[in-house]
Amino acid sequence: MQTASKPIEQINMAAASDIGTERDENEDCYFFSVSRKFFIVCDGMGGHEKGALASKIAGATLRDLIFASETLRNIVIEKSFLDISRICQDINPELPIQALKLISGIRLANRRILSYSRYNPRKKKMGTTVAAAVVQQDRVFIAHVGDSRVYRLRHGKLSCLTTDHSWLNELLEDEDITQKQAVRFREKNVLTRALGIAPTIKVDLQIAAVEPGDLYLLCSDGLSNALTNATIEEILSGFHDSLQTKITDLVSQAKFRDGTDNITGGVMQVPHQWPNGTTAAEKYVFNEEPKEVTEYLEYCIKSIFPKTTSASYRRKKTVILFILLISICLLIGLLLVRVIGLTTLY
Repeated sequence: MQTASKPIEQINMAAASDIGTERDENEDCYFFSVSRKFFIVCDGMGGHEKGALASKIAGATLRDLIFASETLRNIVIEKSFLDISRICQDINPELPIQALKLISGIRLANRRILSYSRYNPRKKKMGTTVAAAVVQQDRVFIAHVGDSRVYRLRHGKLSCLTTDHSWLNELLEDEDITQKQAVRFREKNVLTRALGIAPTIKVDLQIAAVEPGDLYLLCSDGLSNALTNATIEEILSGFHDSLQTKITDLVSQAKFRDGTDNITGGVMQVPHQWPNGTTAAEKYVFNEEPKEVTEYLEYCIKSIFPKTTSASYRRKKTVILFILLISICLLIGLLLVRVIGLTTLY
């Protein structure tokens, strides 16, 4: 099991990840920074190293944007300039910069994964979920796509702050099935949203007040599917346990009780002397980006991340065309030899 912990004077963070008992590789990944107060969990899909690559692309893209300077324009990524205001031109520019960074990062990551699949045939049909949280002063910004979740433990009570983008959840929301039927539902892992599947992506974002002592858990479905809310609440509420012990225990318990999937979790602990937030909760659903944004994202992919796109594809295309040309020449040669032979006979 991989573990990581970085305690600081303000927000403490810890993470753990396990391959589980049945998978050949761990397609989950996580990134966090105590200095920038953010945590990202991604759950890749596709198998054969594709899901692992997709989750790493998504996490790294979001990380780079969050680490970038506090400005909308001329953000430096991979030694190139990126304009967040153009990626979010269909979104209210009055939203805080951290919210716009999360949306931009998810949109850009979606295009990067899709482009990688397009130009690398062996990497087709790869995708990933993402759950990300950034704490800034007395507010937390949360964005997610798919069924990776964000929980909050406040005053000993656990709440799930995100809604799974899954077929099962849509059936429950539409009251097509009951909660009892949902327990026996066999298609729990069928997602209605994921990065890298379509050219545009729909993103959920929320902004909420932070209270002293809040504890946030971000996790892949390998953890949330294996453990009940009561079990998660009990482990996170352990008064004498360190943050690393809590997340390691959660992952270990999930592996023991199920283990059929990769299991990843990360926790962020707000200290008790933190300022009490008073901001009213805000929730947004940003629909698929318009054509102008899609075109700019495609430009960014080609100019900032050229290795993701046409370089390898052009090489493969050149080889294929060369082989095809040789084959045609050989075919023409054989036909000429046959014609000349027939002419000689007559």
